[in-house]
Amino acid sequence: MARGLVFVVLLIGIMLQNATPGLAGLWGRQWMPGYKLRVMLACSGIQFVPRSGWGARPPKNQERLKVQPVPRFFVHHTLGPECFNYWTCSERMRHWQNFHMDTRGWDDLGYSFLIGG
Repeated sequence: MARGLVFVVLLIGIMLQNATPGLAGLWGRQWMPGYKLRVMLACSGIQFVPRSGWGARPPKNQERLKVQPVPRFFVHHTLGPECFNYWTCSERMRHWQNFHMDTRGWDDLGYSFLIGG
């Protein structure tokens, strides 16, 4: 049972070595049908909320990564109050984006993904 929304943050992305266009690789391997099926089953209850869904501001700059595929990724968690529904979680997302852009002077929210559970 989930006790609210705890943010787990993946900065940058997942290493995708040897991936070919149209196929996703993980740790240097291409996805096979068995892997894809397991991922689909494990993720069937996940709801993805786009930036427009939580009211994101437009980024100040949209510079592309200069090195691709990304050679490494970082896992990080945020510190702050939990949220328990769409509205309060959207407000937390806007808070983090405002903090990063207005206080830290960054171009956008400093996270590629936020995952709650």
